Amino acid sequence: MTLPTLSKLTNQSTPLTSTYIFFTTSLLNTTSRQLGQGSGTRTSNMESSDEDHSAHEQDRDDSNDEQGAQLPARIYVPRRLLSYEGSPDLFRQRFRITVQLAQYLVQRLEPLLSHRTLRNHALSTQEQVLSFLHLCASNNLYHNIRDMHGPSPPTVCRIMRRVSEAICSLQGELLHFPDNPQADARKFQDVAGIPGIIGVIDGTHVRCTPPSADEDAYINRHHHPSINVTVVAGPDYKIYFARVSCPGSWHDARVLRTSQLWTTFEEQGALPFPNAILLGDSAYPLRSWLITPVLGPEEDPHIRRFNRAHKRTRSIVEWSIGILKSRFRILQAGFRLTCK
Repeated sequence: MTLPTLSKLTNQSTPLTSTYIFFTTSLLNTTSRQLGQGSGTRTSNMESSDEDHSAHEQDRDDSNDEQGAQLPARIYVPRRLLSYEGSPDLFRQRFRITVQLAQYLVQRLEPLLSHRTLRNHALSTQEQVLSFLHLCASNNLYHNIRDMHGPSPPTVCRIMRRVSEAICSLQGELLHFPDNPQADARKFQDVAGIPGIIGVIDGTHVRCTPPSADEDAYINRHHHPSINVTVVAGPDYKIYFARVSCPGSWHDARVLRTSQLWTTFEEQGALPFPNAILLGDSAYPLRSWLITPVLGPEEDPHIRRFNRAHKRTRSIVEWSIGILKSRFRILQAGFRLTCK
């Protein structure tokens, strides 16, 4: 909508300006005629005022009709660069995943993200997922996504919440231990010679906007708000398990003790295969299924050798977290959504 300039406002008076001009002009005219012509002329001045007032009311009604007719139609911004067309390498640079993986994700999220109607040019599932991926990969502001792809900043904010909740609903399908854990155990053993490993575990912090009701609980030891995320990774840097609902002030051991992984392995004893183990750092408790490094002086060569093999194997989970954060930069800078 184009706003009127000052010159237009002067030539075509607004209702407030017209009323003020009409009032002052009538007052000046009445006063001068009262001084010059007396009471006999006052009646004719009042009749002239009534005629001017009626003409002003008509002009104001016409002006309102013209302003109502000039209201602009709703502007639709076309969606851009939210398709599978173009180079696969360029697609992966922009969205950080392959075309095949994006198509699979869109297909799985279609029942959760599709709109019932196409009113107001509703975004398709593909457009929502690709907008979500691009923002996670680039960590741009919402108005930058608008400039690149078309959706407005409020729409992008709703996309972030809708797509993230839809993906979390598929956690059991997307995050799980492999069907053949013995194959992973052999790959882990090839790293440093430790047998029976099904995964390596570690924690990481992801910045967030804490809820106002419990903000102090999210301040971590680095003095900024975050979520303490526990991750279990495999030998190929795949994520098998993730706990993402604990505030940053929680210790890694507390996050593990309140997770479903602890319930399954410790309380139920349901291991993927007999004598299977996880490797973790000294922040975690020592259990039959969770092996931590030996603390204290490493005078014994056997302890020194074990700790070196343990550290070399456990570094896989640190690499996995680093790859994940470097691929999706929003995990480094932090989410602009308030935690529930």
